[in-house]
Amino acid sequence: GILGITKILVLDLSHNPDLTGELPKASIVQWPDSKYLSILNTSITGYISSLCIDMPFCWRFMFDTHKDLTWATADDIPDIVVATLELALANA
Repeated sequence: GILGITKILVLDLSHNPDLTGELPKASIVQWPDSKYLSILNTSITGYISSLCIDMPFCWRFMFDTHKDLTWATADDIPDIVVATLELALANA
């Protein structure tokens, strides 16, 4: 499958509205060299889609750092996000 392609740099599936399915969350780990992916204007679903479906270019840092925190509660926020915010406030 697609996870077997371990040296992928760019995955551009954009503008294929009939393309369905789900990009496996494991691709985040399996593609360490990836720069960005593009799934704009597709019918792809799942975790990566929830972060990238409306982005022309979804750069790696946009899908491998943490999940969408739009409606997160305090318990949902990863430690890395809290540490980053604390660092930003301390240096503001």
